[in-house]
Parts: sequence; C-alpha cells; structure tokens
Amino acid sequence: MSAILVASLMGNNRPGLLKDLAAKTHELGGKWLTSKVNHLDDQISALIKVELPQPQVQPLKDIFNNEPAICAVFSEGEPTPPPSSIVEMVVDSSDRAGIVNEITQVLDSESIELVDMDCQRIGVAELGRSVFTARLMLKVPNSRTSEELAEELEGIAEDMVVTVV
Repeated sequence: MSAILVASLMGNNRPGLLKDLAAKTHELGGKWLTSKVNHLDDQISALIKVELPQPQVQPLKDIFNNEPAICAVFSEGEPTPPPSSIVEMVVDSSDRAGIVNEITQVLDSESIELVDMDCQRIGVAELGRSVFTARLMLKVPNSRTSEELAEELEGIAEDMVVTVV
C-alpha cells in the first residue's frame, strides 16, 4: 500500500541537496509528485509531496531528518485529485420545497464540488406561482461531461431545464 506525505524542509542549502534527497527517495521506491522550492542566499525552503510504499515512510523521514542543517516536518498528504474543470450551469424549474436539497444531493452523489450557487425564487403573476432559478458554478471531474450532468439534474423534475453556460 502506498503512502502520501508532504515534507516541509528549510535550512542551509548545499550543492546537490535536492538531487540527493530525490535519489534516496527513489531508492526507497518513492517518487516526488509535486515540489515547490524557494532559495534565499544560502537558505532553502521546500514543500515536497512524496508517494512511496508505506513501510518506507519512516526510513525516508530518517533520511530527511539526518540531513545536516535542514529541519524537516512531515504531514500526511492527500492523493492527487483527478483533473477537473469549472462548469457553469443555469437551472430553471417550478418552485417547490426541497429543490435546493435535491440538487445538492445529486452533486454530492457524483462527487461534484459546488463552488458557487446563486438561487432566486421569482413570483410570476401570469402563471399564478413562483419559479426557481439558480446559477451554479461547479468543479466537475474531467471524467464527466457537462451534458451528462445536465441530464441528471433535469431528472429531478419534469419541468427542470438545465443550461450549460
């Protein structure tokens, strides 16, 4: 089983420091997923996201902690989320109790992040009722198409219309 951890390093830099740490990570069966490194004079500050076999976590920590003049702090990392896109949709429907709850249930069941939601309930005298409209900003995994999601949302109610903006 793999583990993901984030190493925060800071201290005195030396030539080849990052190359050596990367090589030692590789020797333990690990790989650097992402890194952010800053230098100031002879100082270094780095965040390194590492994936490696669970049994190799402590040996890697020991290697990083035994590096002279470097302070290393570790925290558990999260797996890299799948690629996603921001999608904007407009939802129009007859107003009724629970409509927002039903929309958010569909989004949650599909692991879609609701970034922003602007809802309005508008009374329409000619219809003798109110209508519901919402503008949604969603973070949708690239494995889903916005058209598929729109169809799923439209399944909430017969008169629901979802427009991808």
